Amino acid sequence: EMTKDSKLTKNDVVARTLFLSVDPYMRCRFNEDTGVEYTKPFALGRPITSAAIGEIVHVSNNVKSDLKKGDLVLEWFDAWEWRNYVGFNEEEAKSLKVIPAEMECLLPVTLTLGMVGQTGLSAYFGILGEASPQSSD
Repeated sequence: EMTKDSKLTKNDVVARTLFLSVDPYMRCRFNEDTGVEYTKPFALGRPITSAAIGEIVHVSNNVKSDLKKGDLVLEWFDAWEWRNYVGFNEEEAKSLKVIPAEMECLLPVTLTLGMVGQTGLSAYFGILGEASPQSSD
């Protein structure tokens, strides 16, 4: 539970973790060399990071941002620490994308971490670009 005297409230933005993403690309992050340019290895002694969805629970008054308490936010890539509450400085908070409330009426927000998120889009465009499927396939 986060309290008013928590160290997290010293951050500009604090979010409560709701959903964490576990994606295939993460397995290479356990190696010293990931073998790819787009991600770095997990740091020893630090929490694992990934994409995630959370709810904003604190926004400092000095933050110039449209984020507000109660917003559902998405971190697309590997910057969300696997913790119950995650603190972001103002610069880091710029990468958080607000999930529109209307989206929940259309589909579960968890799909933004999978099928309609980075993993799903990578698969979709990978198939279109590499396999060149035909309508008869």
